Amino acid sequence: MCGRFANHVKDMGRWAEVLGDWPTDVQTSYNIAPDA
Repeated sequence: MCGRFANHVKDMGRWAEVLGDWPTDVQTSYNIAPDA
């Protein structure tokens, strides 16, 4: 895996924590399925 991509994933995780309840359309567009 590309290191830059890995860092991007980490940043997305941080944003998820910061935003908390982010719009479902964003989850869909990024193909994210939260366990919660």
